[in-house]
Amino acid sequence: QQQQQQQQQQPQKREGGEDVSVSGGAKASSTPSSSKQSPVVLTSRNFGKSVADGNVWLIEVYAPWCGHCVSFEPSYQEIAAHFHSQPQLKVKVGKIDGEAERALAARFNVMSYPSFFVLDGLRAYAFEHPRSKFHLIQFAQPPQKQQQSNDEESSDKSNTKHNKYHYTNQDPMPFYTSPLGPMGLAQGTIISAGYAVADLFLWLQESFSLSPLMAGMVLFGSAFVGTFISIVVLAIAMTPKEKEIDDDGGGGDDADRIKQSALPILARDAIKQGENKHPKRNPLDPPLRESASAIAFE
Repeated sequence: QQQQQQQQQQPQKREGGEDVSVSGGAKASSTPSSSKQSPVVLTSRNFGKSVADGNVWLIEVYAPWCGHCVSFEPSYQEIAAHFHSQPQLKVKVGKIDGEAERALAARFNVMSYPSFFVLDGLRAYAFEHPRSKFHLIQFAQPPQKQQQSNDEESSDKSNTKHNKYHYTNQDPMPFYTSPLGPMGLAQGTIISAGYAVADLFLWLQESFSLSPLMAGMVLFGSAFVGTFISIVVLAIAMTPKEKEIDDDGGGGDDADRIKQSALPILARDAIKQGENKHPKRNPLDPPLRESASAIAFE
């Protein structure tokens, strides 16, 4: 019995390595959670909002079946920990599953796996150097914060001052083919609209207990009514306005034109201009002269 009591008082270890005491329960783990140090998983739903946070983003596009991607995963985890542990660098590390997110990967024009990119504002840079932890860190790290990687010897310290691997030393991707260019943004907008419709479809089913058929009919009817109203409003806005008609039956624009030309008719230069505008009629004929005098008198 004494041996059993001593064994119960001694802390026991779980499979995960945490010490558990019978009386005190589980002890707090001394290692912090590594979720914040891991790469951010980017999808079509959160890509636009994530990369618009003002940070520089280092992004890997990978495939689960790619052997090079699997072998490089531990190094990429270390790269993410390097940048995420130093928020002052303002560099975030993310990854995109090219198989599950094919539409998002297509915005990067990925030709092989893994592919790496840096997004800085609206500019995108493709990584074209040897695939290693050192080169990727040097590629994304701000120039004023360059540090020597542990994988390189101290003889390469000159790269910290004049970093030839930094993304600013190469041309960005063409804007029209960039993931943040017109085509990429249009594609992202279409994908976001599709997800919004899908979310609305699920919301109608869950909130109002509608069948999939009824939820689809509600969405179709709403889209039809919205389209009809938009067409009506657009037609009204594009309809030309009718000309105002005076009491005498003449057009308002013609009367204004006659009033504007009445006074110049009394001058010789205006008479010549009138002859050029109306070559078949003499502006000095009595009827026109009386009309011009009457208008001038008014």
